[in-house]
Amino acid sequence: MTERRSGRIAVIGGIVEILQAAHAVGLDVVLVHTPGGAAPGSERYCSEILEADFKHDYETVERLLVERHRERPFDRVFSLTENGLVPAARINALLGLGGNSVESVRLLKDKAAMRRRLAERVPHTAVRHRVVRSRGELFEFWEELGGPVFVKPTDSAGSIGVFRAASADEIRDGWARLRALGRAEALAEEFLEGPEYSVEGFVWQGRHHVVAITNTLLGDDFYELGHSMPAELPADVTGRIHEAVAELIDAVGLTEGPTHSEVRITPSGPRIIESHNRMGGERLHELMEMAFGLDLTRLSVTVPLGIEPLPRLSGLPSRGAAIRHFLPAPGRIVAIDGAEEADARPELRVRISPRVGDVVGPVVDGVTRDRTGAYVLAEGVDVAAAEAACARALDTVRIRTVPLPDGPGPDRPTSGASAAAVAGAGATALSTSGS
Repeated sequence: MTERRSGRIAVIGGIVEILQAAHAVGLDVVLVHTPGGAAPGSERYCSEILEADFKHDYETVERLLVERHRERPFDRVFSLTENGLVPAARINALLGLGGNSVESVRLLKDKAAMRRRLAERVPHTAVRHRVVRSRGELFEFWEELGGPVFVKPTDSAGSIGVFRAASADEIRDGWARLRALGRAEALAEEFLEGPEYSVEGFVWQGRHHVVAITNTLLGDDFYELGHSMPAELPADVTGRIHEAVAELIDAVGLTEGPTHSEVRITPSGPRIIESHNRMGGERLHELMEMAFGLDLTRLSVTVPLGIEPLPRLSGLPSRGAAIRHFLPAPGRIVAIDGAEEADARPELRVRISPRVGDVVGPVVDGVTRDRTGAYVLAEGVDVAAAEAACARALDTVRIRTVPLPDGPGPDRPTSGASAAAVAGAGATALSTSGS
């Protein structure tokens, strides 16, 4: 049983589960979040919620937390959200609270810096890359490669702004979309062929422990349609993935906390796509709880603070778990059918944020990767059973829409994509099962 103890932490942004976990073990929690951005119910788990733009206004975040630290010291500042990671590391360093170094966190936040560090420390995993600041520079790099180029913003997550280009026209169109996002530079890389997996892990005292390797289901333009865990892979492939991620963690110098890495198995071996010192999005922490019975959110707080020891993380007995997104046609929602029926089944967790009357955009609009906020989580005796349960839910639940007056298509109700559509046209299953 987890020990309850008094203590005080600050949390920058992120999901409500970290607040719940800290509160459950008796910690006093101060939350810093963007104005109006805290999840509903957060106030139940916090003694104070401070509003500040932690992505763009570090100075305000620092001032607020240093003031409160003087009144009553914090034991640690935590963040499990992408844009809170560097601010948390900076304040921990400023206040002498420990945790991962600012350098390590910045190396993972800056994808180009991570590429350079890997090339220096683990040269056999190097990927040809270049930071480009114009369409012309991107075109020159593509010509040098003599093959497809993969482009992504240097500091974002969630597949926002990424594209693959194999022609001059695709470079022109992709760069225009990137500029429309307000990006002035990007990381261009050689395109890595092969199946993609995400790797969920935890670092403690500098040693990386892999919890799960997860199959990733990607759309045509690398939009994530779903995930399944654990991936069923040969032992030698699993071993090579473990080794590649451990080399990365050692190269950047992480010492503690959760990790989320994306890996492709290329003909020349595993290659790191990117990595983060946080848990993966897409409810992967919830999938780990369903598959392995592990609450990695809680461990992210309790283990660094010495509240509980690091449990066994690798080689655990498991069930299967999967997530799939509902894909309603763009337009105004006129009906949501079958959700209550599906959610009543014990193996399913159906989550639909939009309501009748809300407008949903395209699943992929070429500029933003816009998820509707509607998905299903499933568990089963194995991965195949969990994926089958997801497929049944996709065929049961219907989010019916009508196109907006100025939108394309006839003004008639349409429903979301079926399970067959998600697994077939418009989606590429890059591994044996469907971050």
